[in-house]
Amino acid sequence: MESDISKALAYQVKKEIAERYFGSKKLIEDDVSNLRHLIDELNKRYEERLGPAFVRIYSLLMDEDIIDRFMALIGWEEKPFYDSYVNESVTIRKRLLEKMHSHGWIKKSRFVNMVFDAYRLLYNEYEPVDELKSEILDELSIIKEELKLFEGKYSIDEIMSFVRQLDINRQSISNVMGSNIDVIDTDKIAQTVKLEDISNLEADMPYLHSLPEPAKVEDEIEKLAAMAYLRHPEIAVSAVGMAKR
Repeated sequence: MESDISKALAYQVKKEIAERYFGSKKLIEDDVSNLRHLIDELNKRYEERLGPAFVRIYSLLMDEDIIDRFMALIGWEEKPFYDSYVNESVTIRKRLLEKMHSHGWIKKSRFVNMVFDAYRLLYNEYEPVDELKSEILDELSIIKEELKLFEGKYSIDEIMSFVRQLDINRQSISNVMGSNIDVIDTDKIAQTVKLEDISNLEADMPYLHSLPEPAKVEDEIEKLAAMAYLRHPEIAVSAVGMAKR
């Protein structure tokens, strides 16, 4: 009789530990799910805001070697959104420039000013995207710490062993795990017990590198713009004509 009571108490203790495990696991999974939504939003902003801003500059600088020098100037190793066909498209260039304003006394200065204004637009678009990524990285760091504490508090092997000892029916297992189990499958249950691997979440985020303040690179950008103008004056003048006065 005493042995049966001891077994019942031990079972109840394990059951409560398992329920706390799955309850805490659910909270962490909710945090991870929210973080994935933020990452989706980050990628959306990256493409919708930084994409046009980079392509606008590429279309003005025109030649890839000048573009490479621009990327080196701002400290980016890659050319995001660069495509040689897109870069040569007059239609795309017109769409990117038609909302800009040209200013200056002569055509060359208006073109040079337009290139620098395009960089300022990129800089302004970059800030909120970078801030969102920083927020996401902070949240990810917190979740990683939660996982570390969680894994130190519970033994997945012990939880899995307890789940296997439950009466083999869907309801008893579902009650403890806090989720519906449609089919009693050991492998499926094992996957439900384990925590989601979040080691690749950072890889789902776009590469971002801080941009220098416009005033610090103004002279160099103007030199690159002047170089582009001298190589392709007709295209440069046409670009100026696409912008508003």
